[in-house]
Amino acid sequence: MTVQPRQHPAVVYNSIKATTARLIKSCGGIECAAEDTRVSASTLSEYETPNQPNRFITADVVVDLELVSRNPILTKALCRIAGGVFLPTRINPDAPIWNQHLAMISREVADVVGRGNEMLADDNDISSKEAPDLLRDVDEAIDVLASMRAALVDKASKAER
Repeated sequence: MTVQPRQHPAVVYNSIKATTARLIKSCGGIECAAEDTRVSASTLSEYETPNQPNRFITADVVVDLELVSRNPILTKALCRIAGGVFLPTRINPDAPIWNQHLAMISREVADVVGRGNEMLADDNDISSKEAPDLLRDVDEAIDVLASMRAALVDKASKAER
């Protein structure tokens, strides 16, 4: 059997490892996370370390840990890698209230516009070096918009009853 080359550049797989580490940390660290899923602490350590380039977290462990963390950290990252965006359909019980949603949206969109304008000021272009920074800002804006969307879907579903 021939080993097939990776479909994405190494940076994508490294980002999966880094996001896995953030997910594990959000569950209280490796030892705590191991208590909340079927795998051991040493296996979780392999999932997050770049020194194990062919060992990645399994879907069932992702589901377990994201439930504990109450944040689909890795699912969001995988959606972005696939060229999409994660849109929650259930409201997060820790979601902000309406005026907080609007304030967060205003702040994040203003960040995108401000940073984008700064990047355009010198040459009317966003360079490949600048793009990752603006992409992070855009992703943050999408996340807060998606959070408000979930709250609105929840509110609208109650009106239909």
